[in-house]
Amino acid sequence: MSESLSPLGFLVEETLLREVILPEEIQAAIQEKLTAQQESERQEFINSQERQQLEFTIEKAQKEAERQKIEAQATAEAQRILSQGLTEQVLRLKAIEATQKLAESDNTKVIIIGGSEAGTPIILPGQ
Repeated sequence: MSESLSPLGFLVEETLLREVILPEEIQAAIQEKLTAQQESERQEFINSQERQQLEFTIEKAQKEAERQKIEAQATAEAQRILSQGLTEQVLRLKAIEATQKLAESDNTKVIIIGGSEAGTPIILPGQ
């Protein structure tokens, strides 16, 4: 367009084209490219979501493992403290307290005091 108008003294810097009709093959190629690009972006989004879900699951599992480790350490410490404080006298006292509670229970039972080697009661179910 510039070549045809420059001999007349016109300088064309830009030309605006409207209602350009492309051949069917070019339109189909453009549409395929747009479709492929949209599918690629959709797949990237899905992959990103899956990656985030996996990271969340891993983090959750790590936190649960840490919680279980702390709980196990606390249980071990509690057992260590209890075992240091458990003596034969404490065990006998607990056995007496348990026997007393059973004797006060409304359930019918037969309790034989001193029936075992340790002197703890033997409890038989009532009939």
